[in-house]
Amino acid sequence: GEDGGAIPTSALQLYVDEISNTVAREFISLYHYSKTCPPCKHYYGAFFNKKLFGAAALGEPAMRHQKKCYGCDIELRRFVLLDIAPKNSESRFISIILRMIKKLGYKKLLSLADPEFSHVGTIYKASNFNFVGDEKGGGSRLLVVDGKPMHSRTAFAVYGTSGIRSLSKLLGEERVSGRNKLRKKVYTFNLI
Repeated sequence: GEDGGAIPTSALQLYVDEISNTVAREFISLYHYSKTCPPCKHYYGAFFNKKLFGAAALGEPAMRHQKKCYGCDIELRRFVLLDIAPKNSESRFISIILRMIKKLGYKKLLSLADPEFSHVGTIYKASNFNFVGDEKGGGSRLLVVDGKPMHSRTAFAVYGTSGIRSLSKLLGEERVSGRNKLRKKVYTFNLI
């Protein structure tokens, strides 16, 4: 047919538009490796023939030190595109998002690539982001308390600490295990 079939054959066939947080969070929770979508300010969808092929969520930098440390006023918190999208769709999706958020007055975008999931920032390099290096600060931990995985922020909120040694001391070594995660790769993009 005129639309090129059910699967896009060129990244140029994709278009980007704002989507609701409900639609974005449902899509991201289903297809993003983390299976989560934090609350954000802006949500965008990548479409082909009115079918959602990707979603992005942008908001305040997640960790309180990141805004000051990297000089960024917005973070690409989640980004996912279906594997059946054509080559170069990711860079097209990102480039359109960058133009859209620039129009909203943002000056510098932050994005992190997580090597724990074999992500090193290939799409950010392809999209001309600036590689800053490994994330600064204490880094993240993979915590297991009483046999259940626990985010370090949750541990801090519940126990007043999130360090493996300090939690082991507080709760007992038999209740706590974990390790430091690989530091995320930091990328920025100047919008001005």
